[in-house]
Parts: sequence; structure tokens; C-alpha cells
Amino acid sequence: MPNKPLSALTLQDRDIEIQIEVHRKWEFRGAIDNGPILHIDMILTDCIGNAIHCQIPSFPAAKRGDEFQVGKIYKMSRFPVARAKSSYKPVDGDLMFLTSYDKIDPNEPNARNFHGEVLLSGGAAYHWYFNPSIEEATAFYNKIESEKINIELPSLDGQEITPPQLPQREHHDLKYILPLNPHDVPDEGYECTVTITSIPEGKTWYYIACNTCPNKPSIDPIIRQCSTCGSTKYCFRYKLTFKASDGTAEAEMFAFDTVARTIIGKPCPMVVASFSRCISYPT
Repeated sequence: MPNKPLSALTLQDRDIEIQIEVHRKWEFRGAIDNGPILHIDMILTDCIGNAIHCQIPSFPAAKRGDEFQVGKIYKMSRFPVARAKSSYKPVDGDLMFLTSYDKIDPNEPNARNFHGEVLLSGGAAYHWYFNPSIEEATAFYNKIESEKINIELPSLDGQEITPPQLPQREHHDLKYILPLNPHDVPDEGYECTVTITSIPEGKTWYYIACNTCPNKPSIDPIIRQCSTCGSTKYCFRYKLTFKASDGTAEAEMFAFDTVARTIIGKPCPMVVASFSRCISYPT
């Protein structure tokens, strides 16, 4: 399958192959620096200088996001091409990738070719069997039948595994934080302990999100179809607005799904389901 340049991609492309280099890569965790990964964003470039934005959804990003390394070259195939988000374009262009890791191969020698060496690998979920009645395994079975094979476990070379150290944040009160210029706040942010004082009336406490692509607020409330990927699968997520105070000042704040679920104690779909008999959903 020939490689296709990024400039020649269209929305109809599905079964194609491209060769790209990861130029930039960053994680989006929402309003909490140490929260779960919501998606991973990357800038990919091809050999002739074209660039495109790529986004990996939360589930595959958390499990396999480390497989992409900045500066390395990969071959990708069978991935969806979508319209670029109008609200966020890290590079100029009308298209972007939404990959779910259908097939991604590092552009390097195939590690499965061991050049005559005997190697057996597996994990706790794998069982390996060699049966002479299986034609493809006969040659290998006959070769090792009379040999003694030592199983070697990799060692840590005396290195201790230590948990990652989270950045230490300074604690300040709201009276100090509110007048600050956002550009003057350090990267690790500040800590502030507050108490929720009220929930303003008339504020929508949820939004409808696409359940297929990571473009969260993309479902039209009338036709229930994602404007990015065209999916009609959707879910409800929190966007909770509230006022909070620490005794020195009061501020209006909001929390998205992960933090709001901790505050309320129930997932948003469960709360919405309790209003299923209503003519319309509450706000």
C-alpha cells in the first residue's frame, strides 16, 4: 500500500497508509493537572513538510499513549479522518485525525525477527502451547525438544521504583488569588481550600457529549448528531456551576464531569435517568 501525503487526505479516506513523524505531543487533563488523561494531542508531519493535528481519545490514550514518542517515525493505517475543530486548531488545515490505534507500526526493523534465536515471551494472560500435530510448529518443536532452555527474568539492576513526585503548590486564600493576572500564576498553580456556599439558579448543570469522538460538546441538542464525526451516540456529562468561599472572598466556579461526580457522588447519566419521565431534561 503506497504512503499518502498528508496534503492529499480527504474525509472519505479510510483504508490508507501514511508515514509520519511525531513533531509535538501533549496531554489534556482538563482543569486538574494531576487528573485522568482526557485526550492526547499531537502534531504529525510527513516527509515533505505537511502537518496535521491528531487526537487520541481518553481510553486508548491512557493505555497506549506512550507508544508515540516525539521525533520518531511511524506508519499508520485504517484511521478516521475528521474535520478540524473550529474552536481549536494547533495547525492550519481543515482536517485532523481521530485515532483509536487500529494499526500503528514504528518505522523500524521488525522486532519479531530473531534471526535463529529461541525466544518465548508472554504475560499472565497468555498460555503458549507447542504441539507436533500443528504443522507450523513442528520444526520449532523438534529443534528445542532435546535442548535445555533457561528462562531469564529481567532485573531492575538494583534500581528502586519510586512513585512520581507531584509538584508542590503554595497555599493562598481567594482574596490573594482572584486579582492575579493568569500569566503570573506558576505552572503548578496554587492551592485554596473553599466551601461551596450556593448553586446559582438558571445555570445548566450538564451537557450532551459525543460518545464516539473526543469532541466533547459537539452533539446538537435537537438532532442529537455529532457535528464532527456524524455519530448519533451521545452521553450526559456534568458541568456544575457553583459559588464557593474561604472566608476571605467568594467566587463563582465550575467543575466538569470528573470533579463534579466527586462532589455530587453519582455519575451524571444516573442523575439524568431519574428525570426520564419528564417532558424535558432539567437545567
